[in-house]
Amino acid sequence: MDHISIKLSKDGFISRLRLQTMNMTDSIYDQLQEQFLRKPHDDPEYVIAACQTNGLEALGLGRGRVAVAYNDQVLKIPWREPGVLDNMIEMKLWQQASSTLREVLAPSLELRKNCSLVQERCLPVVEAALEADTRRLILLLAQHGITDGAANLGFWKGKIVCYDYALLKPQMFAQLFPEAPGS
Repeated sequence: MDHISIKLSKDGFISRLRLQTMNMTDSIYDQLQEQFLRKPHDDPEYVIAACQTNGLEALGLGRGRVAVAYNDQVLKIPWREPGVLDNMIEMKLWQQASSTLREVLAPSLELRKNCSLVQERCLPVVEAALEADTRRLILLLAQHGITDGAANLGFWKGKIVCYDYALLKPQMFAQLFPEAPGS
């Protein structure tokens, strides 16, 4: 990916979006996302049912995205407008992350033209099951502005990483998107 540009309206909604991505088309995933965004709703059960109807394995559901199995990876499909921004945040944070931070993040591989995010697939874990060394990882995530890292940890290639890092402190968001209102 070469470029991401967004413009947010005063109420925080995306009013203009411009990005360039690699060429990749998977019609079933694209159609599902179009279905979600064409008919906005607040029913998470509808999202899960739509995934199942289309033969997709839903791995997780958040406030604006559904994570589905995508070969050996994960595709985070926005089902509400906040999911579009979350995917953009994760891609931009991954692109700008220091090597130290990248060591503890699940790699974001591609932001597709429809704002679905391809990410390496992790095996989710519970913080309580992890060793004390994990506290250092959670602190590192917090120091980089990732506020909910402890709730989103997983195993990837034998190490513990954060697989959902879109929820940021306002200062970190302003660094990533200086063109956004209030930055």
